[in-house]
Amino acid sequence: LFAAVDIEPYIEYIDMPENLRDKYQYFTQADMGKLHESGFSKDFYALEEGVKDYANYLSANAHW
Repeated sequence: LFAAVDIEPYIEYIDMPENLRDKYQYFTQADMGKLHESGFSKDFYALEEGVKDYANYLSANAHW
């Protein structure tokens, strides 16, 4: 997101609270096979492209 809006990254790491650690799913990955099997044939955005597109959308539709 920082790269998409051309600002210097500032990331502050915060530990996962102890009482949530065993309730949080740390890894998720969609299986796109069913989508392709149903006939979807368009190309997907790379993550960076999708974030940039969404940031541009938010900026264009901002009401501040």
